[in-house]
Amino acid sequence: MTETAKNTTTSAQGQALSHGISFGEALRVWARVAALSFGGPAGQIAMMHRIIVEEKRWIGETRFLHALNYCTLLPGP
Repeated sequence: MTETAKNTTTSAQGQALSHGISFGEALRVWARVAALSFGGPAGQIAMMHRIIVEEKRWIGETRFLHALNYCTLLPGP
């Protein structure tokens, strides 16, 4: 493997772990959202906001709203 490829791989792994959220923790949160959210998409959005923005503080209010705006552009029910 070339030196550039090694640096790229190491850099990508470092960036993937730099947020500090493990896969297991994220999986538990999404399972919690799925289990506790009744009321369709509106209920899920409210639950995700409460857990991800207010409790866990993984992202800020502005970033959550930007992501939600992008999701409203997706086709489907």
